[in-house]
Amino acid sequence: MLSATAGELCELRAFEAGADDFQPASVSYLLLGERLGALIARARTTRRAKRVAVGSLRIDSCRLEASYAGRPLGLSKLEFALLHQLARAPRRVFTKDELLAQVWG
Repeated sequence: MLSATAGELCELRAFEAGADDFQPASVSYLLLGERLGALIARARTTRRAKRVAVGSLRIDSCRLEASYAGRPLGLSKLEFALLHQLARAPRRVFTKDELLAQVWG
């Protein structure tokens, strides 16, 4: 958030409203540019991290889409969550309790 007002109370209200960052309007152009560059780089990394590939299986958790050998899989939300959980650690054996906790909550 970029705000004309500054101060701790203003910043707290911004974060309570959902802001990820806060900068007073008096911030320098160069510093603002660097902060924005860092946020964009972080967003690209996060987006890439939400794509999982295991063999011919492709999962995009941002779009809630999964495909195998290029063919889309028609999965329910629960099936997608289970497949995504398993594909994130394909060599790991999960217990029933782990999957219940992580997928079903």
